[in-house]
Amino acid sequence: MRSSVTSALPDRPKVAPGVLARRRRRRLFAFVLGVIAIQVLVWPFVPSWTGRLVVLVLTLLAAPVVWVLSFGRV
Repeated sequence: MRSSVTSALPDRPKVAPGVLARRRRRRLFAFVLGVIAIQVLVWPFVPSWTGRLVVLVLTLLAAPVVWVLSFGRV
């Protein structure tokens, strides 16, 4: 019974090994931290929720462009 149930479940996602995968994960982590840092810095200086939302939307729209300009196409 247990083997039939476990065989129906998908395998756990595997973390890609290697130097290139590790470098990509590190770059992505740093990039996401940068986006979060922008939001944290904007929060006390922009009093209106509308302004905060505009900065969030602009950051999310600019993020792919900045990624490609910084690291190239992935």
